[in-house]
Amino acid sequence: CFGAECEERLLNIIDRSPDRIGDTAAALDIAVSEGIMIKVNSEYRFSHDQIQQVVYQLVPDSENKAALHLFLGRLLWKWASEDEANMFLFVLVDQLHRGSCLLTDPEEKVKLARLSLLAGEVAHSLSAFLPAASYLETGCLLLTETDWACHRNLCFSLHNLFAETQYIVGDFASVKESVGSVLSRANGLSEKLSVYRTLILSMGAQGHVSDAIHTSLSVLNQLGENLPMNVPEEMIKKDIQITMKLLSKWTEESLLNMKAMHDTDKLTVMKFLHLLLWYVFYTRSSYYPFVVCRMVQLSLSHGVCKESALGFASFGCILCSAVNMFQLGNRYGTLSLNIIERFHAKEYAAKVLLCVYGGIRHTAEPIQAALPPLKNAIEVALATGDTEYAMICASTHNSIAFASGKALSALITEAEMHSQQMFECKQNYMAIGSKGVYQTALNLMGRSADPIKLDWEETAENAHEVIFMSSRRMWLEEGEMKYAATIDNAFSEMKLWAEASPWNFQNKLELMKAEYAYLKKDLAVAAECYQLSIDLAVKHHFIHEQAIASERAGIFYLENGENDTAEQCFMRAYDCYRQWGAEAKASHVQMRYIGEDTKSHLTIPT
Repeated sequence: CFGAECEERLLNIIDRSPDRIGDTAAALDIAVSEGIMIKVNSEYRFSHDQIQQVVYQLVPDSENKAALHLFLGRLLWKWASEDEANMFLFVLVDQLHRGSCLLTDPEEKVKLARLSLLAGEVAHSLSAFLPAASYLETGCLLLTETDWACHRNLCFSLHNLFAETQYIVGDFASVKESVGSVLSRANGLSEKLSVYRTLILSMGAQGHVSDAIHTSLSVLNQLGENLPMNVPEEMIKKDIQITMKLLSKWTEESLLNMKAMHDTDKLTVMKFLHLLLWYVFYTRSSYYPFVVCRMVQLSLSHGVCKESALGFASFGCILCSAVNMFQLGNRYGTLSLNIIERFHAKEYAAKVLLCVYGGIRHTAEPIQAALPPLKNAIEVALATGDTEYAMICASTHNSIAFASGKALSALITEAEMHSQQMFECKQNYMAIGSKGVYQTALNLMGRSADPIKLDWEETAENAHEVIFMSSRRMWLEEGEMKYAATIDNAFSEMKLWAEASPWNFQNKLELMKAEYAYLKKDLAVAAECYQLSIDLAVKHHFIHEQAIASERAGIFYLENGENDTAEQCFMRAYDCYRQWGAEAKASHVQMRYIGEDTKSHLTIPT
């Protein structure tokens, strides 16, 4: 009845009943001596699974089996001490659940429902979400309509946690049913908030992002936070300026020691603003700064909470990406990590790590340093049941691993594992959005049917060629003046990034300089910048960008008649592409530029 193995302490609890005759452990010792069972320390096991199955089948029918489980469960429940009941909670609840069909006393059903809730909470805290869902579902089924009136808190707690757990395991049909049960019986907003949160997460996971945004805004409006559906760009710029002005009054030390938020209404508002952030970031990016600024402003005026961490981290992202205030952005990134530590907010750690290492730290630290924290973010999110953000972290990890020049074979292995997790968790929205890096890596490795096409669009030989060939075509076909402003803006941006993080951007800037000088016919400067870009890529461990810069330098020398130097560059590019794992691109370079029959007369195709 206990399965294939059983602790001796369980048997001792059962034997405390005055109705018990004999010593169960002593009886099992006889089975051990006959080879039917094995005893390891204080644990009894059947010597073979089939023996356990045969023994269990000796109980004549399902009703008798249920009665036996209920009998054992009741004995454990009655005679176990408090510590023992906690130690063997899952065994106790499992036995009672397997006999629950025979329960007739409404009060006993309610008591078992409470015990089921406890087991569900403990299993949930241990990241055992499937068992938690089973415990909670049985607890829900034990309750009747009358219990919604007499034991209201118990009913809401069971259904709320069951809905959340079903969201985590990807059973969205059960989520919808549980949410409906709660909303139909809830009196007022306060009783609806928990399932509204789960409903929003479920909508987002299924790709119904617009519904998730509208539901979030509706709840916020009911909480008194009247956010408009559409915000003009000028209003958003003004809001960023207001937020920066408010922050300027705080020193770094005073920010670290801000008071905690205690207003329950504002705490709830922060939770739903926090939910809204991810959805507007990907589908209504112009609205994203508005939500972020509201979170920061609430934190400054009412105190910080767990959700404040993501607000400050997101504001740091905005400063780095939109305002080019890298030092200040990193300051708020650090603040967000400190808030997570201060509040022991493990459930939000993955979100903040994603924001800091996916959107801020690359402006100050080597991009390769972001990979371990992002991998940790995936593990933390999965452990806390935040499957959606775990998969967002996985997608971001893959993108940054690609950008950092990680070996493509290792990247593909991780991407396939993450893709499988996304589908298993039914995070279809992220699974679709993560295909770009995966497909590009497959194309570069030569493991796709058509190496120049992605699933959803056509591109050139590879993404890098698009970047570095497009400016050339613009100049040759349209003339310099038409794109002068675009080129100047691109240089200005890259110079700022290179100044903030030379490790990540200086080699890219030098390659841009080389291309610009080449097109301006300043050959000496072009040659110098190509070489500097290659040297920096080597120094900073960007094997893929060493390959690109070498290939571009080879084309430069080839077009200027320096065939021997060109061949050296192409050979270096070929070796680097192979080292990276881009066999298709290496073959492309070999066939087009290195062969003896082409070396003397090949020119770059247009």
